[in-house]
Amino acid sequence: MEIRIKKNDNDIQRLFGTFTLGGLFNLSGYVPYSFFGDNLFLSVLKYTYEIKNGGFFGSLNSPLYAGFSLENGQTWNQGEKIQFYNMHKSATVYVAADTFLGPFYFALGTSDDGQKSAYLYLGEKF
Repeated sequence: MEIRIKKNDNDIQRLFGTFTLGGLFNLSGYVPYSFFGDNLFLSVLKYTYEIKNGGFFGSLNSPLYAGFSLENGQTWNQGEKIQFYNMHKSATVYVAADTFLGPFYFALGTSDDGQKSAYLYLGEKF
């Protein structure tokens, strides 16, 4: 199976079998699948601080965290040269909790070109 994305009338790009960037902690300022290609570079610097050691969500005794991440990445196709000076940059601030249903995240992401995204996750990302 191959998924294709139409870029313009003459160019169709395959998505299946490629690397993608965009989404939480994966260039968070951009929506998922914003960038795709045969090759990928991604660096993430992430810091998490424990605000409260339990008692969050009433009596569920879930710890509460706050943090931020800085992300830098790019995708490119076979035959193209990677240009490190032209990387996409993103930053994220988030609040997280360990719950019995899995991790809970509320995050806000922004990119260097003004894109913004908000995320609300409960459970594992698939």
